[in-house]
Amino acid sequence: MEQQQHHLKIVVVGLGQCGGNFADEFARLGYRAIALNTSTTDLKDLTAVPKDFRVHIGLSGRNGAGKDRRLGQKSVLSNRDKILERVKTLSRGADVLLLAGGMGGGTGSNLGDLVNLLAPSGLPVACLVTIPTESESGITKVNAIYGLNNIIRSKLASLIIVDNNKILKIFPDASIADFYSKANQLVARTLAEFNSTNDEQKSISIRSFDSEDFRKVFLSGGVTVFGAASVKVDGGITEDAIFSRLKHIWDSSGLLAEGFDYTTASLAAVIFYAPADVLERSSANIMEKLNQSIKKITQGAAVYTGIYQMKEPGPVKIFTMLGRLSLPNRIINLMSQAAIEGQHLAQKVKQRMPTLDLTEIESMEFFFEDTPAFDDKASMANKQNNLMAYLKDPDKEVRKRAVAALGEKADPKTSSVVISLLNDPDEEVRMEAAKALRRISAAAEGTVQ
Repeated sequence: MEQQQHHLKIVVVGLGQCGGNFADEFARLGYRAIALNTSTTDLKDLTAVPKDFRVHIGLSGRNGAGKDRRLGQKSVLSNRDKILERVKTLSRGADVLLLAGGMGGGTGSNLGDLVNLLAPSGLPVACLVTIPTESESGITKVNAIYGLNNIIRSKLASLIIVDNNKILKIFPDASIADFYSKANQLVARTLAEFNSTNDEQKSISIRSFDSEDFRKVFLSGGVTVFGAASVKVDGGITEDAIFSRLKHIWDSSGLLAEGFDYTTASLAAVIFYAPADVLERSSANIMEKLNQSIKKITQGAAVYTGIYQMKEPGPVKIFTMLGRLSLPNRIINLMSQAAIEGQHLAQKVKQRMPTLDLTEIESMEFFFEDTPAFDDKASMANKQNNLMAYLKDPDKEVRKRAVAALGEKADPKTSSVVISLLNDPDEEVRMEAAKALRRISAAAEGTVQ
């Protein structure tokens, strides 16, 4: 389906499982979309993205990235030509590339590399990312911070941050099967609605919010937050009623991250749809008053507005967007959690498995043969040479067993070697050497130890 009545022709490129699911949702809404994934299983589960644009980018013999962002990065970069060819085919005539991915995964957290890969296309590149919940692992959070930092450092036109922490708050009764799909639908449909606010089939323009207005706010170069709300109005629209609703949208942001400093916003958009009778009872200067309130809270952001008369009765519908915001508080908190939990997990991973103390059982023998007891690592033909090599092994247990074997052999030719082990740095090895030397001496004297 080609997009109709949209401000911008957006092509969605999903990376990893989360990104692929977003691409699938946008494809369901009529957007051109492609899914790139290291996992053939995740690609198979998509239904709306055309099969020719479900692209496997995994390394040979691998299926997925297992939260290993380095493996995911290698997969993206080694499939550079395949990715560029598919995206180029899909993006002819497009205005924007919207890249989507989950920042906690091994594949999706490499979205910054994908931005740099596609930047030479000449199209503005925006990113739609998810950040992990507080209950997710240290690996996931560290991946998310690395991924976000790489995106921020890339040539980016817009960054939309979805906070997975908020899914359960908004969809408390969602089933396991619907948990993420409901969130994807809400984000994709809200952005798609905003991208079609000039649809003449739905309304009559009083003050137009056109495609260039949308482009300026949406592609402003920083973090973008957007949302929509319906308001029942008795009588006319007032500046106070609209502004309080705008603040609520910005503060809660739906599923988007929250905790923004509004004074960092450079651009704002406010569009509302209202029935004819509501507009007739509303003052003509409402938008001017609203602009002043927005400029005050943002300390001077440029405000783009639109007013549309609905062709059918209903509540007033408000769309709003803030552009070029700095990172929200949620990201600062996530970075702190990643540092603490990630360091703890890294220390656990580095811990070596403790060896067992065999002191009580190491001298036990249950089977006696003519073959030497000490033949753990060598063939019979080389047992003497290997035995001498074991005496220099850094593991004290290996040295103990080797010197014990020499004592059992009781060969006077080995006495000089055993004597040298009386200076071994380990006390147990020295004691074993003393025992072996007594056996060798006894054998040399013709007695039995």
